[in-house]
Amino acid sequence: MEGAIKKVFPETKHRLCLWHILQNADKNLKDHPQFPQIDRDLRMLVHESITEEELQDMWDDFMEKYNLRHNKWLRGAWDMRQRWMPVFWKDTFCASMSSTQRSEQTNRSTKTYMSIETGLMQFMKQYEDAIEKKVEDKKVNNAKDIKSPLKWDPMILFEDIFSKVYTNSEMKTEVYGCISTNVETLPNSLDFIKRFRATSKVTEAFWKKDRRSFEMNIDTITGEYKCGCKMFEFRGILCRHVMRCLDVLDIKAIPDKYILDHWRKDWVRGYENIRVGYYNPDESEHVKRSLEITVKNDYIKRLAMQCEGSSAIYNSRTDELIKELEAHDGLQSID
Repeated sequence: MEGAIKKVFPETKHRLCLWHILQNADKNLKDHPQFPQIDRDLRMLVHESITEEELQDMWDDFMEKYNLRHNKWLRGAWDMRQRWMPVFWKDTFCASMSSTQRSEQTNRSTKTYMSIETGLMQFMKQYEDAIEKKVEDKKVNNAKDIKSPLKWDPMILFEDIFSKVYTNSEMKTEVYGCISTNVETLPNSLDFIKRFRATSKVTEAFWKKDRRSFEMNIDTITGEYKCGCKMFEFRGILCRHVMRCLDVLDIKAIPDKYILDHWRKDWVRGYENIRVGYYNPDESEHVKRSLEITVKNDYIKRLAMQCEGSSAIYNSRTDELIKELEAHDGLQSID
């Protein structure tokens, strides 16, 4: 697989499955008398380290603490650490995935409905049932999130916006984490570039620390937000640290590039317009709204293309409409 990926997809970043690596760790370390503590600390340093320097210090401490310097498997895993440890992938968007969980989940759900003895005709019916269950679960969860969003304070911008557009499961941890996050302004901040340090409590003591701190740069002109935790770069969701800074700065709108369609609960995906045996798009409120808007947009486009005058009217009015909608949703386009 590695050779094929390098040849066919040379620009692709190929990483190893973190879940399988840790499973192999359990197999190779299970006979150690301190295995429960080793397993806990190994998973903590792998998941919680933010910088390469921090990882190095924690790894050295871990190896010394449990006298594992001569463990062959751990030495090999460390030598190829850049291919599987999350700290080396913080700048790469992976939608928070560090393993082959998508294929594993598909395999597991498929095996619930069929087995190797399933005949071809029965397979088609069972497969359709399996997909129908996934579609129905997603529809129910989205409806629940829309009708019962996270409780928020409408005076706090980020809670209002994210509760409107993101699914509850994606935002719950970060929104509630803001409660235990404090920010302080750092020196050398310019008029439009503000520097902050955010400190958050952690639920479990992390390598003798009960708090974690990250530095941030907030550019109020270009709308560029950079945090040392790199959650947005990796997961595609703004972290609690940036959210608290936006609250302190009383930012009135969030650039639309920080609201990824991937996580939105109010977004109609292209495949949702396709009618199949287990799904009728006419029954979806999202799709109905999308089709209604599409019909109007197509008609307006035909009118606007008639001459330069109609095109000018279109451009002027749509610019006004975009600004009004962005103000309503709390979003801001950055040119």
